[in-house]
Order: sequence, then C-alpha cells, then structure tokens
Amino acid sequence: DNDPPEGPSDFRYTIVGSTVIFDWTLSLDDPFWANDQGDNDVAGYSLFALDGGNEELIDNSTQAGQTSITLPNQGNSIFGIKAIDLCGNSSSLVTRVVQSVNCQNKVTITIDNDFTEPQEETVTIRGTASSSDYISCVEVKIDTDDWITLEGTYNWVFYWDTTLVTDGTHIITFQASDEVGCYHMVSLEVDVQNSKNEGEDITPPIFGEIIQDPAQDPVEADQSVEICVEVTDPSGISSVNLTSNLGDDLVMTDPDFNDIYCGELPAHNGETVIYSTTARDNSPNYNQATINAGYSQSSPAIDTDPPSISSVNFSILWIEQSQATIAITALITDASIIDEVSFTYSGSGGEGGGEMSPMDQSTYFGTYQRQKNKSCTLTITAIDEFGNTATYVISDEGAQ
Repeated sequence: DNDPPEGPSDFRYTIVGSTVIFDWTLSLDDPFWANDQGDNDVAGYSLFALDGGNEELIDNSTQAGQTSITLPNQGNSIFGIKAIDLCGNSSSLVTRVVQSVNCQNKVTITIDNDFTEPQEETVTIRGTASSSDYISCVEVKIDTDDWITLEGTYNWVFYWDTTLVTDGTHIITFQASDEVGCYHMVSLEVDVQNSKNEGEDITPPIFGEIIQDPAQDPVEADQSVEICVEVTDPSGISSVNLTSNLGDDLVMTDPDFNDIYCGELPAHNGETVIYSTTARDNSPNYNQATINAGYSQSSPAIDTDPPSISSVNFSILWIEQSQATIAITALITDASIIDEVSFTYSGSGGEGGGEMSPMDQSTYFGTYQRQKNKSCTLTITAIDEFGNTATYVISDEGAQ
C-alpha cells in the first residue's frame, strides 16, 4: 500500500494552562473511490507542536479522536496532526488555530481586495493582521483544502494560481493567529473563469438601443404596448424574455433575424408598468443580462354625458291594404361608443318596437308597421358603452 491516508477533519484544540485538549474526526485510508480498496487501515495519529514552521513531535501513539497532553514547553500555541496507516504512509499535516480559553486580546485580519468580477490565471490577494500580542502566522485555505502558511504576518500576500481549480465560485478563508493562540478568520468568494482562455464566451449579452420605448410617448389607457430592443452576444442568444410588475411574462422574438427582439404587453388601464427584458446567451456559462424600464398609461376616460339624438325623419316604404311600413332615420352622436339604439311606438296606428341599426358612423335606421292614415307616438332610446341613456319622443301623424 503506497497511498497515504486522508488527514483527519474537524481538528481543533483548546489550551488550558500547560494542557492541550485535542479533538478531531477520524481519517479514512484508501477511500472507496481509490482503486476500490477501502481498507481503512489507519493505525494512529501523530501530534506536532509547530514552532517557527518546524514540526516538533509531541505524541505518536494516539488512536482515538480525542486526547489531552501536558506540554513540557508552554510557549507552543499552534499544533498539527497527521494520520499514519499500517504501512507507514502519513497524511499531510492538518493544522487549525483555535482560540485559547485564556485569550484576552482580539486578533483582527482584513483583506484589501474586493473581487466583483470573474478572475483568471494568478490572483494577488493582500491584507493585514493585528493583535496586541505577536502575530505568529497567517494561513489560507481554498474551499475545504488544507491550510497553507503564508509569507508575512502583519502584512501578508497570497498569490493564487486559479488554473489549479475548476471554474466557478470558490471560498477562500484567511486566518491570523497570535502567539497565545488567539485567532480570527475571514472569508471571501471569488468567481474563477479560466475557460475564456479556451475560446469560450463568458461575457453576458449586450443590450443595444431600445428600438421601441413606450416611455417616450403617451400610452393610451386601452392600448397594448410593443417593446423592441437590440440584443447581441458572441455565442448567440438563447432566449429573451419580457416580464412586468403586473404579472406579464412572455417570450420576445426576432422574426427578421436582425438582433431586434420584440414583445407586446397587454393594456393596463391607468397603471404604471415596470418591465424587465432579460437575455440569456448560448455559452456554457449561461450568462444573462437584464434591463429595466417603465411607462405609465393614462387613466381611462369616463363618459358621463348621454348620447345626442336629433334629425329624426319618417318615410313610407310601402302600403299594403290597410298597413303602412314606415322607415325611421335618426342622427345619434356620443363621445364614446353607442352600444344600443331601440324604439317603441303606440297609438291609434298600433303598438310595438324594435332595434335600429347603424347606417354609418352616426345615422341609425329602423322600420315598423302601423294602420294607414293612423298616428303613433315613437320613443327612441340610445345607450352608450358607459350606460348613459338618452330618449327622444316624436309623433308620426299618419300622413301618407
């Protein structure tokens, strides 16, 4: 067996006077993914005191996950552990600085960098550490890897080769420790993107000119609104969506294949509409970018005036024996839409009623029958889309 075991995890300790209490989670040797062995032949653990980077063995016979050791030299405050298998292979050193129960002075560590953009290749991270006691070391670890001791203490620097990790978000943790075992840890997230070195697109889509922007013109209360925007990306656009604060969600299309994507929002009477256009590209990283804009529609006009009825005329269409068929025409206007025009008649010539139909934008036509040479009184009623009603009464004197 030439494979070293894994280092123990969750290694921690507390210093109480001259005694150090150690605790850790047991290691695995040849885990199941390594050659399907899984023999787990860890024989024991060796504990070390770390003095200026040197490893001083203080115990090499521990098999359990916890032990207490009285130190001959109380000056040590940083410790490490290794797992040893039956063949003598040892894990890498695992170390973690844990605050002493007697810690009085606060250690601080700060990071000067603030990474808001994806990083590539070698990244330089700088920072400082401070304490009223002597800063003994500054360490760093990437994600769940082992701690690495850095050069520098009060001022430190870390040169990180990001090509050694996968693309994506990584958590980097820095830890400063002083000579009495106090510590402070800070972490930051860094997005690594080295794939562009292989020619892949990692940039988000680009929004160009808003070709059709409703905020530039008044929008009628009952008017749907078409939004058109230019969108481009080197790897191509996979989708462009149009959403609003009023629940609209639709796909924008580019029917002419000219990078102009359009979508139509329905009318929202009297509302303020905040819309978002989100574009996604075809790159493996599935980048996306969003623009936000808004517009207001005018409040719907409410017509409170009744229709106007005027110029009512009669004419005889034909006479059959004792019956005359009469035509009615009326001029009816309104600021809004006329929904219904009807009439009723009664008198010595008979009684009844019917609907009047539009002949053009304002002229309405209807017919009825009465006894010839007999008179009737007609009532014409017009109702607009808001329910406003007008009536007009006129007498048909029965003349032939």
